[in-house]
Amino acid sequence: MQNKPFFLGQIAFINTWPVYYGLHPESCNPEIQIIARPPSALNAMLHNKEIDLSAISAAEYALHFQEYKLIPHLSISSCGEVGSVCWYSRIPFSDLHHQKFLVTEDSLTSVWLSKILFQKMLGISPDFIPGKVTMDVLSDTDCKAFLCIGDQALRMQNQAQKSFPYYMDLGKAWYTLTQKPFVFGVWAARKDSLQEFSSVAKKAIEMLYRSKEQGMKSLDILSCKAAQILNLSYDSCLSYFQHLQYDLSPENIEGMKLFFHDLYDHSLIPKAVEIEFWE
Repeated sequence: MQNKPFFLGQIAFINTWPVYYGLHPESCNPEIQIIARPPSALNAMLHNKEIDLSAISAAEYALHFQEYKLIPHLSISSCGEVGSVCWYSRIPFSDLHHQKFLVTEDSLTSVWLSKILFQKMLGISPDFIPGKVTMDVLSDTDCKAFLCIGDQALRMQNQAQKSFPYYMDLGKAWYTLTQKPFVFGVWAARKDSLQEFSSVAKKAIEMLYRSKEQGMKSLDILSCKAAQILNLSYDSCLSYFQHLQYDLSPENIEGMKLFFHDLYDHSLIPKAVEIEFWE
């Protein structure tokens, strides 16, 4: 056994619950330690060698693909509406050129996707201002528009459109533009960790597969829990989970490749991405 534990990252949003449903601290392999953080934190931790395998944003994989291998059959994707990655605006989106646009600090993928969609759909470039997107923005008259993701986006659904009547679901916008699914998150492992912890890494990946299988059979339980935490209805939470895709199908991979091509084409990443899977 290695002296150092194998660190497994978990995104601290409900959208990963189905994948981690079957992983309980008391039943986990003692060699594996789970760390829950927002997407941006896990991106940095995997890149900085603080964790070994994690759910990360698709953009983080594109940025540092040479360091990672993708884990097959796992993703956070949508084929159309995603429900938790959204734009809200007080004015028409077409009027946001060079206007301040508040963007979450929690996800690089959603920010880069926003830049691509604004340019390809509307031919404009808002001024992206990174910051904390909380319920306070709804009463901030200086805020004209913002990008919200994750649990906060779900919480805001019923209130935001009262002050921000213009709304866009980015999963739906991408599908309308490309007719392809969008992959928001992937699971990836550091190549050096896979070499150092080959047997433990395999156990961790097999644990994730088994856990996801249990989670997909337990969406009713997860929806009840999510409804209590987010103060939403059971039906809206169940619908949210059912709209998400947790496999990494050939169609999802094609959508991801197109996004990676767009990132390179828009000079958001320095190199064209070459996808490499763990086997």
